[in-house]
Amino acid sequence: MKREATVIEFPDKPRPVTTVDSRFGRWRLRIQDAVRLTIARTIGGVVPGAIRDFEHYDEVTGQQISVRVGLLYTRIRVDGRDYYFDRVSGRFDGTGTSNP
Repeated sequence: MKREATVIEFPDKPRPVTTVDSRFGRWRLRIQDAVRLTIARTIGGVVPGAIRDFEHYDEVTGQQISVRVGLLYTRIRVDGRDYYFDRVSGRFDGTGTSNP
């Protein structure tokens, strides 16, 4: 039984900062995001990611897996659970859940 994949596009703008407590920390993250977007747009958004966009249904385990490489983050989705990684550093940035 094959499942239908839901693809959600990344926004073109940086995400809102909600987890940084200090004003300095919020500004630092905003500046980092602005610099990354400027660099990506300057060279046409062709900064290579470690992996490419990918969708796969594993018939053995029944898992739906997808990878989406955006300007700022790479999202890996496994069965509706999203894992976000920074495009430049590769650092894990957080998780989320997609709506069915």
